[in-house]
Amino acid sequence: MTEPADLRERIAEHQVWMDTRGQEGRRLTLLDVDLTGSDLSGLDLAEAVLTGAVLADCRLTGSLLAMADLYGAVLDGADLGSAGLAKADLRTASAVGASFEGANLIRADLTGATLRAASLAGGRLVRTSLVRSDLREVTLRAVELNRTDLTGALLSTTDATGATGTIIDAPARLEDANGIRELTGAEVLDWLRRSGAGEVGLFR
Repeated sequence: MTEPADLRERIAEHQVWMDTRGQEGRRLTLLDVDLTGSDLSGLDLAEAVLTGAVLADCRLTGSLLAMADLYGAVLDGADLGSAGLAKADLRTASAVGASFEGANLIRADLTGATLRAASLAGGRLVRTSLVRSDLREVTLRAVELNRTDLTGALLSTTDATGATGTIIDAPARLEDANGIRELTGAEVLDWLRRSGAGEVGLFR
């Protein structure tokens, strides 16, 4: 997909808006825009409004997206390695097969997001909401957990080798060869440990 002709100019205006705390420039607002395959790596897109944006297969490595509005965005196959997503709104976003390796997801809201086969390896999931998210086949290798909320999340096989920290004591669901069954918080913790997690516990 070809980028809008004025995209880089609008990103520059957004940087001015950020630097002047809204006194100059203009906040980047791209509603439902299709940027499939674009290279947006290393850009400062903090607080940008990207509601419903199609960012499939985009390069967003090292980009700053703190407090960005990515509600309902499509991030399938995107590379968000080492991206800064603290307090980002990713509710109902689709990120099938996306990479969040090493990303900062502190207090990010991924409620209802589809993260099937995504990699969160090495990511910081501190007080991150994964409530009712689809985490089937997700990679959780070496993630930092701290009061991470998996309430109602749909789980399956995973690699959680080296994952450490705490998860909220709440029920989730597990899909296996026998279908989908409910898990208690303690059973979710056991699922993590059986998947290779290190020192993990429940936060009550």
